[in-house]
Amino acid sequence: ANDRERKGLLAQPNFNPADLAFVEQTVDLPAEAKGTAEIAGETSSEVLVRVQMETPGLVVLSDLWDKGWRAELNGKSVPILRTNHAVRGVIVPAGSGELVFRYQPGSVTRGLALAGVATAALIGWGLLIEWTRRRDAGSDQYPQ
Repeated sequence: ANDRERKGLLAQPNFNPADLAFVEQTVDLPAEAKGTAEIAGETSSEVLVRVQMETPGLVVLSDLWDKGWRAELNGKSVPILRTNHAVRGVIVPAGSGELVFRYQPGSVTRGLALAGVATAALIGWGLLIEWTRRRDAGSDQYPQ
């Protein structure tokens, strides 16, 4: 969990990311994980990884970690662990499955929500102006 300690371990000359990964929290995994992971599809905002694990393990994707990434394993949301200080990792159980990473930053979601509210306000304002104009035009036809 200590950034300085983790960075020091990553800087060791004998560190091999194919053999060992550091995450920011305690995980319960076997001393040696066995299995395969293969990227089956990739776009700028989505990565599909097919996994075949003999034991539970940590699948590490060497793309940069960012809090906007979400992951699903066989359709169920799973947490992404910040791994080796800069990349993404997901704990997977033994067995086969599909792991999907999707980039969905909160700023985009908030921006779309604000745009929706602004659009609704503009439509409401336009309807109010049109209703007022028609009401005023109708009162001119029937002088008192």
